[in-house]
Amino acid sequence: QLPDVKQAVLYIHGYNDYFFQKQLGDSVNAHGYNFYAMDLRKYGRSILPNQNPFFCKSLTEYFADIDTALATIRSEGNDRILLMAHSTGGLITPLYLDSKKDNLPVDGLILNSPFLDWNLGWKERLVPLISWLGGIVPDMPVAQGESTAYAESLLKEHHGDWSYDTRWKLSQSPDVTAGWVRAIDRAQKSLRDGKADIKVPILLMYSSESVNGDEWTPAHNRADGVLDVNDIRRYGRMLGPDVTCLRVDGGLHDL
Repeated sequence: QLPDVKQAVLYIHGYNDYFFQKQLGDSVNAHGYNFYAMDLRKYGRSILPNQNPFFCKSLTEYFADIDTALATIRSEGNDRILLMAHSTGGLITPLYLDSKKDNLPVDGLILNSPFLDWNLGWKERLVPLISWLGGIVPDMPVAQGESTAYAESLLKEHHGDWSYDTRWKLSQSPDVTAGWVRAIDRAQKSLRDGKADIKVPILLMYSSESVNGDEWTPAHNRADGVLDVNDIRRYGRMLGPDVTCLRVDGGLHDL
């Protein structure tokens, strides 16, 4: 915490992820903000014995985590707080703020490649069925594939710039469950078509292009290898009355 500073940023990670970007925290400090980050329940440092990592049946399960973090930040003297969130965190946070309506606990929202729509090609047609099954058999596994291209674009030992614990951010995305698919699908739909009305300024950031393919290519190091950037822009602009779009040339999924 910086001396005499009363404004802060709270960072929330994505799926199969945890906070490890110390350089981000240093940069936020350099710009005059106290920096906080959290590992949501069943992620990273928060994983408890015998838990099913990353699993949830509703994204509202994370709201208590965010409430607690924001209360802690305020108790430490910060009276202006910005939320910054990546990927699935970028779906959880607008859902959280939309639930608060006119009693918003933060002053702004920064979204880094938010997971506002699926990017599954023809498999996307299966989402309604899997989501329905998620209400009946939430623990049913749903394969994510075997690609390691995304991890290879990040890790120093491959083609990236980062070092992190691959026990907490796996190189191959693990199977999800039908219950998790249902949670994501319901959250995405609840924020579309004018249903969301988040009345704080939103900075919506996304790469200039997306790249597909299970095998790493140089394109994976200059494009979003996880989500469709056109969908991010389309649905992100629906989140509230004050959305600023920032298109990052050569940006990865992790901007």
